[in-house]
Amino acid sequence: MISRPHPRSRPAVRAALLAALLLADYGLVWLLGDGPPTAWPAWRQGWSSFASEAGFGLTVMVLAALLAGWGWLARRREWRCGARWLLGATLLAGCWAQVIKHLVGRPRPSQLLKLGAWLPAGPTFRTAFDSFPSGHAATVFATAPLLAALFPRAARLWPLLAAVVALGRVAGGSHYLSDVVAGALLGGLIGRYVTDCWRAELGPRGVVGHDPC
Repeated sequence: MISRPHPRSRPAVRAALLAALLLADYGLVWLLGDGPPTAWPAWRQGWSSFASEAGFGLTVMVLAALLAGWGWLARRREWRCGARWLLGATLLAGCWAQVIKHLVGRPRPSQLLKLGAWLPAGPTFRTAFDSFPSGHAATVFATAPLLAALFPRAARLWPLLAAVVALGRVAGGSHYLSDVVAGALLGGLIGRYVTDCWRAELGPRGVVGHDPC
């Protein structure tokens, strides 16, 4: 029989996890350093560029437009509906991430390295300053569950790709690890919600097959 932790030990466990995450946050920032991107290794430059473009909201909107076009050409109702909910997931994730980000006002890693700023500054409207949570991570993790449902044969690919994009934002020095963890949690909640909405819209006939007309 597996013993469960005593309720009194749970706050201590949570505090230890939070401390480990913060240690990883600032440890990674100092490890990666503050050199210009041109001085980074090729793998880091490529990873950072890929993460920046793949997690950008406009990229997902283009993907949604392509999915809608394929749905009309192939007469696949689930793809057409999925395109709309994919767009909805992107907008929801982006809006919520921006609201929380500007309310918290956590300085980005670049601000820590240049100015020593690491404490949240409260409500701000500076895009290059606010770091928590990661909007890119929220976007890709919001779309991953729906893409996995739309393309079940590649269901394992989408969360993996989302993780690569999210961690690429850390490698690029744009976010702390806790920023992308929070963004992933936020995006995951939104992703499950829109996927349930997509399934509900399709109705009891299921999601596979061509339109009858």
